[in-house]
Amino acid sequence: MNNDELYYDFKKEKKNVKKKENNISYIYKFKIALYCFILFIILSNKNTYKILDIIIKIFRKTTNDIIDENGNPQILGTGLIALLFALLILFIN
Repeated sequence: MNNDELYYDFKKEKKNVKKKENNISYIYKFKIALYCFILFIILSNKNTYKILDIIIKIFRKTTNDIIDENGNPQILGTGLIALLFALLILFIN
């Protein structure tokens, strides 16, 4: 009896499977990193939270969820800016 009939050859199956190659160029990665850097600088500014607070107060006049009395961002404001940041990154490419 032949050994090929008794045992399964795993090496034969590995030869048939082709590896997927990630061919993302460094220029594309640099472009995404640059977009992220610029958007982070713009969106992490205190004035951005004030603008977001003004926009939210158009719809809800009695809310103080975005910034406190000193102009510091609160949890909801940080979350909304992060959501806006993520959406901009998704749709910029």
